[in-house]
Amino acid sequence: MLICSLVIALVPILLVGTSGFLTLMNEWVGQVAFTMSEAGDAMAPMSLRRGLAAMLGADVSSSIVYWLWRALQAMWILIVLSYFSFLPRIRHDDLEQDPKRLADACVLLMTPLPLSTWLVPYHAVVLLPACVLLLSVVFNVAWPNPVRAIALIGSAAYLILQFVFASWDVRSVVVYLSLALTVSALTAMQLATHHSEPQA
Repeated sequence: MLICSLVIALVPILLVGTSGFLTLMNEWVGQVAFTMSEAGDAMAPMSLRRGLAAMLGADVSSSIVYWLWRALQAMWILIVLSYFSFLPRIRHDDLEQDPKRLADACVLLMTPLPLSTWLVPYHAVVLLPACVLLLSVVFNVAWPNPVRAIALIGSAAYLILQFVFASWDVRSVVVYLSLALTVSALTAMQLATHHSEPQA
């Protein structure tokens, strides 16, 4: 896995050279910094902040929208930190831990999105690996029924919430809630796996 990661990391250098790679990374960091600025937020077609403003019927620059937006971002950071801090960690010598590894990778894929000023519907594509994993739990009768029910809710969250919040103006809030529900479902899966393991 380490060798594959190194090969993937070297591909851009092989394609554009070291100087080209450094320029590319510098421009990418600059673009990320721009999307986090007030100017970037003003240009965003959709964002969590704008979605909250639409939901509350308030101006996007109002203090209540700003602090609620920051509170949701802080809550998201807490959710992710809790996931990686309090769940039992993977034993790397156990090949049966692959679903846990995939769950961890899914959470890492989702982590940056709510922290960006841009949060648009196509960002929900990162939910796909997690949804496939959760659906494998739903259709596996070996899992406890409560966990299968939670997995079903987590995998279908984005579709369900689209009907609950039909307006495009609040679709970024739908993405945020979908991410939070998906992480919650993955957490339930991890805990169920841990409790079903034989104790030493």
